[in-house]
Amino acid sequence: MPKPKPDPDFLRACGQRLDAARAATGLNDKDFCDAIGVTQSRYANWKAGSHAVPPDIAARMKQRFGITTDWIYTGDPSGLPMSLAGKVHRAAS
Repeated sequence: MPKPKPDPDFLRACGQRLDAARAATGLNDKDFCDAIGVTQSRYANWKAGSHAVPPDIAARMKQRFGITTDWIYTGDPSGLPMSLAGKVHRAAS
């Protein structure tokens, strides 16, 4: 049986929240990618909503910056560190 494809609207929303979180860190795309150990092209695919952020990378973002999967996947900011939550909210607006 073929694997179901994720909803494109869901992926786009995840990409927007991911980029808001990246902006809240104060890093540009290149420096953020370096910090989490991925290429800029891979990050660009997530940001554009072409692909979902894999769990292992999401775990790195949590360890490095406090960016939670709750924020990336559902938009729930409650688990974000206070120092990041306000910045993420402003960047997402």
